[in-house]
Amino acid sequence: RTNWPKPSSPEDVAAFDGNWSLLEPKLEKKIKAGAPAASADDIAQAVKDSVKALMMIRAYRMRGHLHAQLDPLGLEKSDYQPELD
Repeated sequence: RTNWPKPSSPEDVAAFDGNWSLLEPKLEKKIKAGAPAASADDIAQAVKDSVKALMMIRAYRMRGHLHAQLDPLGLEKSDYQPELD
């Protein structure tokens, strides 16, 4: 191939040799042009959902054995565990 290897431009190798001054203007332009990915309300709701999921996972780890069907003959009644809902 006649065009191989491609000649490298200073911008291509700037990140590797530590010369960030060539890339910073492009990065700043991209950051300013980009809109925020999520609003504050969306982030707050996502955090609440994550915390609820973690609380449910913890509840099943701590009390899951109380909800499990471990008595195949049905000799003992299991109590209701509201944390596992």
